Amino acid sequence: MCNFQLRVKWLSFLMLGIISFTQCKKDETDTISGKIDYTTPELTNDGWEVATLDTNNKTVRNMFVAVDNIKNRVYTEIHSLLIVHHGKLVFEAYYPGHNSDGEYISFTRDVPHEVQSASKSFRSALIGIAIDKGFISNVDAKLFSFFPEYDYLANDQKDKITLEHVLTMSSGLEWDEWSYPYGDERNSLSSMYQLPYTNWAYYVLSQPVAYEPGSTWVYSTGASIMLNNIIIHSININFSSFVSQYYSNLLESSNLPGVGNPLGGSTIPRDMAKLGYIYLYNGKWKNTQIISKDWVEKSIVKRFNLWNGEGYGYQWWLRSFTTKKNTYDAFYASGNGGQYIIVIKDLDLVIVFTGGNFNSSEGMQQPFTITEDYVLPAFEAID
Repeated sequence: MCNFQLRVKWLSFLMLGIISFTQCKKDETDTISGKIDYTTPELTNDGWEVATLDTNNKTVRNMFVAVDNIKNRVYTEIHSLLIVHHGKLVFEAYYPGHNSDGEYISFTRDVPHEVQSASKSFRSALIGIAIDKGFISNVDAKLFSFFPEYDYLANDQKDKITLEHVLTMSSGLEWDEWSYPYGDERNSLSSMYQLPYTNWAYYVLSQPVAYEPGSTWVYSTGASIMLNNIIIHSININFSSFVSQYYSNLLESSNLPGVGNPLGGSTIPRDMAKLGYIYLYNGKWKNTQIISKDWVEKSIVKRFNLWNGEGYGYQWWLRSFTTKKNTYDAFYASGNGGQYIIVIKDLDLVIVFTGGNFNSSEGMQQPFTITEDYVLPAFEAID
């Protein structure tokens, strides 16, 4: 296991929701006894099969304490909650709230939601597809081999950086987007975003090497965005066409995933759930292999141990959830504001949240609280 140098200040807790959130903690005696506002998710032409929850089950009913707390704004700025169990959509609800620009939006099934850094996990999936299809050789490919136009920025240290180092945020390139607030010129991400998109690859590749590649985990949105550029430099078709042909169309989706520029950083929550589904089912959407099983398995291996049991794979986070009955390993996509795709294989479960708790550590923790205290016990009872 590689060494991990902790370069995390308060903003790391903001991004991951690690700070303990105790507001709205479940009262174990609090079970809804009256009518529950629940309808089976609508069957549409997007490929999702649906099923109905057994709301006569006491523990399942108790999950609706959390649902009511979302509706009543006890849990704040949660915009959607979707649950997929045994491959079928069993719960789907949308709530109004504010986007990152402060606009108030009445979110529905068909309104795209910004995914923020959850886009990193989408990018990882697309890299896996590009490798599966032979556009990229393997994760040992050298980073600078994808950018011959920037050979003049390379040196002996940078020549050691591989695609796997980029996927695991261990490229060694100097980067700091957590020590200083966004907007501060010392924040690497802020500085990059001041430049046109076409200059972002240059900006990232021009950074000096601060650590031996592969040795140290440093959160870097810049490195993640490079994954788009790596695909663009490797394929022989338009990027949007690549995504449509090898991903969206196969998933029975008319939407492109929210992977950031140049595709745009938003998508609908049902499509977020589809990414969780294919990683839950070894790369398959129903009977169609979207990504190889091998790539899925490699993606969710804990490459770095971080803090409080958190880990990191190929642009996926790893952690565990504990109920009264059991502890469950999970992997998840995470984005600022509360954008989550949580996959728990032992319960055959995908949970999606979207939200507007931007720059709020407590708000970012709310989906984890709901998952651990309400959702997991409900599906333990079903299984």
